[in-house]
Amino acid sequence: MASWFVRILFIGFFVFVLEQGPGFGRAVVDSLFQIGSSGGSASPIDVFNAGIAVASDMSQDVRFGLFEDNALAIAAVFAMIVVVICFAPVAAIFVAVMVEMYVGLLAGMIMLGLGGSSFTKDFAVRYLIYAFSVGMKLMALVMIGA
Repeated sequence: MASWFVRILFIGFFVFVLEQGPGFGRAVVDSLFQIGSSGGSASPIDVFNAGIAVASDMSQDVRFGLFEDNALAIAAVFAMIVVVICFAPVAAIFVAVMVEMYVGLLAGMIMLGLGGSSFTKDFAVRYLIYAFSVGMKLMALVMIGA
């Protein structure tokens, strides 16, 4: 008798996951994204603009001239270029993670239907783990760009 009860609870839990999983996965990603952005908004262009802002702050001390330290100015310009080049891939990774999130969360809903069997329940559980991992990636990228 206990075996039937456990089986009913098991199937009932995964029916709940099947019905609420897509919204739950999106809520996990959104909440981690909000934690990373401190309640504000963030986008890949904001990450790239942060690199431009750092480079423009570095440009305050660049002065070329006859009586100026030209080697220091060349080094500062080189450092500005390196900063912008380093922030550009971070913005590109941000775009890739956003695309991965939308495609993965939408396509992964198919896996939620496999949760009713004890043999395939790991697919449904992995969907929720995937939602958490994508949310953590976004949180980290937003924190880098902030």
